[in-house]
Amino acid sequence: MDAKIGNPLSLAAALFLALGLAAACEESDVGEGDDDGANDADTDGDADGDGDADGDADGDADSDADTDQEGCDKMDILFVIDNSGSMLEEQTNLVANFPEFIEALEEYEVGGSGGQLDYHVGVISTGLDHNECVPLFGCPLQTEENGELQNAPLGDGGDCEPPPLKYIVGPGDFVSEQFSCIAQLGTSGFSEEMPLEAIRRAMTTGPSALDGKDDGHIDDVNAGFLRDDALFVAIVITDEDDQSRANTYPLSFQEDIFSEANAAEVSQYVDAFTAIKPSYEYMVFAVISGPASQSCTSDYGGASKAPRLHEFVDLVGGTNVATADICDEDLAGAFATMLDTIELACDEMPPVY
Repeated sequence: MDAKIGNPLSLAAALFLALGLAAACEESDVGEGDDDGANDADTDGDADGDGDADGDADGDADSDADTDQEGCDKMDILFVIDNSGSMLEEQTNLVANFPEFIEALEEYEVGGSGGQLDYHVGVISTGLDHNECVPLFGCPLQTEENGELQNAPLGDGGDCEPPPLKYIVGPGDFVSEQFSCIAQLGTSGFSEEMPLEAIRRAMTTGPSALDGKDDGHIDDVNAGFLRDDALFVAIVITDEDDQSRANTYPLSFQEDIFSEANAAEVSQYVDAFTAIKPSYEYMVFAVISGPASQSCTSDYGGASKAPRLHEFVDLVGGTNVATADICDEDLAGAFATMLDTIELACDEMPPVY
């Protein structure tokens, strides 16, 4: 008996239905324990489907969860402290107010997540190596701290415990104690304060575009302090104006280190500091000094006017700069101003790639 052939249209419909059910089952299998769509119950370790096994959903293998989100979770804070003969009261004032500053910094929540900042704190002086021209003796070299991070007291720190590195690594309940040890730089430093040039030598590598000297320290004695993905913060504390020289090694009285005519242009440092970070969005500069146009006095000491430092702040511009009068109060107000600026800069720091 011949087999009976059914309606060809019905047969095609049945075949189409069967194929559709098979595809649906296959999709269901993928959803059961196979988040990456490989239909292998994630035996490839790629639970997030980004092509790697690190679980960060960014498609690379470094587990760092690359993101376009603004904000910082690391800070490298450099204190530039005047250690000339008139700074005893100001250094004492600084050490007394630092614990409140660092406490507020440690209470800052990273990206609103509740996490704490990973931060470094370093200290340098305003004194730099220089030739000092003396009649009959030529221009012999005078050595100073020269932008090197300090991890031992130079002044009246006494028998204190400095950090094991050239800088302090926080957070931690030891930070204030270590800072009080290394921040007391004494008052025997060079009388020609050069905070801008000190920052350049501390945080860049040579040779310098200013003097041609290979005198930058960030890749040798200061290595490790400055991190690519951290907000850089420089806080200058001085009772004199900046007196940075493009050349601190004169060979004659015509180039004398004490001559204001040989001062470096402030704008040179605005340009030079872009070697620290790719732009000023990744940096904060805070200056605690005398006013721009007149001197000041207080119970905590006096200060000369500081037009060059105020010019630097004005040239940098934007919201990542701050100034405070060193003659005001006991530095508590100055630190409050600094904190507002620093926290805003951290909140708004662009992503680092």
